[in-house]
Amino acid sequence: MSMSVSDVEKVQALYPNHQIELRSGKIMIMSPSDIASGEIGAIFSTLLATWVYAQGLGRVLGANTGLHLPNGDLLSPDVSFVSRGRLKQNPRTFASVVLEFIVEIKSSSDAFANWKRKSPSSYARGCRWACSSILINTPSASTIPVS
Repeated sequence: MSMSVSDVEKVQALYPNHQIELRSGKIMIMSPSDIASGEIGAIFSTLLATWVYAQGLGRVLGANTGLHLPNGDLLSPDVSFVSRGRLKQNPRTFASVVLEFIVEIKSSSDAFANWKRKSPSSYARGCRWACSSILINTPSASTIPVS
């Protein structure tokens, strides 16, 4: 049985302190991030937003932003960027938009297999130009793979 965005909204009402996503028709319930991962996300978001807004390039979105993708998935990257051309105004619903830049941070509570499935390729469907992404494996990692 394939789930829908309205099913996600119902589950979110039951788990208000968790991030809920819809991936390939399945509802995924994620625990809140640990402190180190949250700090990494906040710092990265701040640095990216400072640059994006100073240049007037578009919008930086945080981890609680639900994005409705062309394949029907509803995902929430930890930090993302979308240009002014792709998102002209901020809707008060889940946006149907393809992102230009995606950051996913693996928290200590994330199962690696689930986190890997939430790879940027999930977001990349429908990109008009190459999507960049940064995957931070763990807060203690000394390297960051960039694809």
